[in-house]
Amino acid sequence: MTEANPPDVVVVMPRSGDGWLEQMAMDAARVQLARAIGKVDKGDRFRIYVPLTKGGEDIYVHAKLMIVDDRILRIGSANLNNRSLGLDSECDMVLDAALPANQGCEKAISELRTRLMAEHLGVEVEAVAAQMKTGGSLVDTIETLRGDGKTLELLDLEKPGPLDKLIAQNELLDPEHADGFFEPLQQRGLRRRWREGRARIAKRLARRRATNR
Repeated sequence: MTEANPPDVVVVMPRSGDGWLEQMAMDAARVQLARAIGKVDKGDRFRIYVPLTKGGEDIYVHAKLMIVDDRILRIGSANLNNRSLGLDSECDMVLDAALPANQGCEKAISELRTRLMAEHLGVEVEAVAAQMKTGGSLVDTIETLRGDGKTLELLDLEKPGPLDKLIAQNELLDPEHADGFFEPLQQRGLRRRWREGRARIAKRLARRRATNR
């Protein structure tokens, strides 16, 4: 996100979790992660949207689908939380158009993304395709086409309260594994995992640079 030409990252998700446990475990964590990304998002390319009906009511998105660079399509049951990835039994399918057996799938993946955006924005598929062709930016396309009624609305990242923040930072309700409930607080938490993730990426990039030399 700090590059001169950062990628567009668009997330379509519910305004809040379904049920008290999900709200307490996930909503504040989402706010903190989004704010952390926002601090390094100099190009304003990261957006979280909530889909609305024609009457302006929230749509609860339960689908788990990801499209990357018109190349990778992932769909399945796994959620982006520790409980789903570490405790539950999930099943996901990934289609990678870069693999020899899947060559030629790029167009179908791109068309799926276009149809989904048209559905959420309440516009014709042709309008999304034309705007993408003109600007090439998914964020700019959404901002140009979204309006009243059935549309995508920017998620208002309300600042979490003290209890929400405590639960989110220390993963009290969303540990990475079953034994995580019994770990000391200093051994878990969003900030520590954020730092660990950045360190892993830095090491990976350093190894890649060394190999390229």
